[in-house]
Amino acid sequence: MWCGGSRMWSATRTGPRVHNWHARGRTNVIGALIGKELLTVGLFDTNVDVDLDLFTGWVGQDLLPKLPPASILVMDSATFHKRGDTQAALIHDGHTLESLPPYSLDLNQIEHKWA
Repeated sequence: MWCGGSRMWSATRTGPRVHNWHARGRTNVIGALIGKELLTVGLFDTNVDVDLDLFTGWVGQDLLPKLPPASILVMDSATFHKRGDTQAALIHDGHTLESLPPYSLDLNQIEHKWA
């Protein structure tokens, strides 16, 4: 199967066309949970990539002001979670960072919110 570009539909080697989930009209989401409740959510148009700079800005402007003191943050292995200045800001604010093992969607509680 091949899906790419900005086309709404893409061809497969056999069978019907497959929907391109990166098509226009969708929304990118960044969020944080405390227990099973959403603490904060950032919504971004699909023309805005969730990258290192966007995530770092969201952490500083949205997440940090809302986190309770000495929180433990559990993040998956996404590249933007590993940025040094983002991690330093969280640690400097008195929070602890923990990482999930790669490919552990079953342990990543926020994935269940998006499903």
